[in-house]
Amino acid sequence: MIEKILQVSQEESLFSEEDKEIYEYGYLLLKETIINVTIALIIAVIMKKINIFILFSVFFIPLRTFAGGFHAKNALSCSILSNAILVGVYFINDFLKAQPIGLNYIVICVVVLGIVIGRLSPVDSSGKRLTDSEKRKYKQIVNCILLVEMIVQLCLISKRIYIVCIVFVIEAISLILGMRGNIKENVF
Repeated sequence: MIEKILQVSQEESLFSEEDKEIYEYGYLLLKETIINVTIALIIAVIMKKINIFILFSVFFIPLRTFAGGFHAKNALSCSILSNAILVGVYFINDFLKAQPIGLNYIVICVVVLGIVIGRLSPVDSSGKRLTDSEKRKYKQIVNCILLVEMIVQLCLISKRIYIVCIVFVIEAISLILGMRGNIKENVF
């Protein structure tokens, strides 16, 4: 399918031969994203967790985009891991809603995890190395995202929605695993 799109695009002179690899990679990423989102939506519908899926995506995707972290070795592993994490998020959210969790615990959790994420990020990967300038820019963006998400979490506590706290836990773990992977690759 991607080859057909590339062929038609090239025939229509939408890009040059030397840009073919870039477009091929972009189409591949688009295809993988559509597949992953479709699977995630199907799972959310089956589990009746569309609202949590949307909230998780709204908070996780921007943070993950700029903070970075662990990356699976291939698209299949990424899809399986991502959707397993989402299912875990649904169960953890339900579990936390049923617990008498004090405001102080959530505030402490979010602040500590926010500091950890702010300190560790951004973590690049072998697929996307960042320059020092990009790292500084991404860190500023991550800190802005963290501040907004912390404020939102405080507003959601009264509704017993702890999704930002869950996002922070997952991202902190991802950053640590990503750093560990970079150390194994001798990047640091």
